[in-house]
Amino acid sequence: MSFANIEKGERLQRNSLWSKFIPMAFIAAVTVFGSTLAANINLGSGSSLEFGQGIQLTTACSGNTALKITPQAKFVNVQGGGAFYFKSVTVSNIPLGCQGSDFILNAYGETSAVALSIFDVSAKGAIVYHSSNGPQVGAGMSGMTVSGGSDSFTVTFTNPVALANTVYRITIQSGAHATTASEICGSNGLRASGGACRVGDIGSGGGTIFYVSSNAFTAAGSSCNTNCHYLEFAPKGWAPLTDWPNDISYNGQILGARTDANVDPILVWSDGNFTNNARSTIAVGTAIGTGFSNTQQIKNNTPLGVHDERFAFIAALAYAGNSGTSTQGEWFLPSLLELNEMCKFVRGQTSDLGDTTIECTRTGTSLNPVYGLSSTALYMSSTYGLQADGQVDGYFLDTHANPMRNLYYANYGNKFRPVRVS
Repeated sequence: MSFANIEKGERLQRNSLWSKFIPMAFIAAVTVFGSTLAANINLGSGSSLEFGQGIQLTTACSGNTALKITPQAKFVNVQGGGAFYFKSVTVSNIPLGCQGSDFILNAYGETSAVALSIFDVSAKGAIVYHSSNGPQVGAGMSGMTVSGGSDSFTVTFTNPVALANTVYRITIQSGAHATTASEICGSNGLRASGGACRVGDIGSGGGTIFYVSSNAFTAAGSSCNTNCHYLEFAPKGWAPLTDWPNDISYNGQILGARTDANVDPILVWSDGNFTNNARSTIAVGTAIGTGFSNTQQIKNNTPLGVHDERFAFIAALAYAGNSGTSTQGEWFLPSLLELNEMCKFVRGQTSDLGDTTIECTRTGTSLNPVYGLSSTALYMSSTYGLQADGQVDGYFLDTHANPMRNLYYANYGNKFRPVRVS
């Protein structure tokens, strides 16, 4: 078997949680140089590798980027002897596209298809959550520690039980993250397990948190009103095809049928013919906390009754969330700066999160595909501007150009993603 290839018998079924399965063939011989283990890993092609030396592999979330897998072993000394055990493994060169995914690692013997117990007496797999806050021990895991950063992690087994000379191959898989209760944030800005909510956590509406403030901020009219602590955006697939079957633009013109619910729809801001209030006063908020009010103002000043299915604000307000408890009416189009923070989060511009003076940029960043936003689209905010000719324009972020912030006709359609404040 070629080392980096998938054996036919080990391909996963299409409906498996783990979407790609990568084997690593090992040996049996162990050599000691002083106190350093040099256990060779036989690749099946005449070449060999020592523990501590990296191997290049890919997983589903990494795409064409090869991860570097570096297994380590440790000599455990006991009375009357001792042995080398499979102690830890480092995964490095992890791309942004794996952020938000779980990794699972297993070890196998020479011929058996049954995974070996590798730590904590009988644990056969190690799950690592590669979160936006750094790697974490996966759901239900104990008996192991995880350390690392944005592009690497090391799993260390507290009590390793797999002898190095019994491990012939290691597998690594990537898949959807299994959310734990400790990552779910309440409307009070605190995690279920205690402690403040963090960027990347799951919000009380079932979305992904992209903005957190330790100091309460105001989102007038929202459920948290003057005591808000975070913003979350809806997960991909938020707009089912049965509810929003078409992409729609100017005057209700159907651009085409939607074929993938995981692709955000194209709908219209407004027709620009606001009633009740002067157009220069409608939905002009740009700051954090103004998106909800903007969206309500658009709703209250937009004439309805003809092709209402074209309006983005209706779709956002109709979304009921993904938490098991309906949050319908609480989702909205983000203000310009709220959209800018969301953009920074999904593009991995994490060091700039929370500083609303810094704009989202394509330079030195890349879009994380886990969240399903398009890399070649205009994403609309709820912030409006009035041009000299009286034309109402909406602010948007252009995901395939710099500078990203711009204006476009409010009565034309663009993509959007609802957000919620709590």
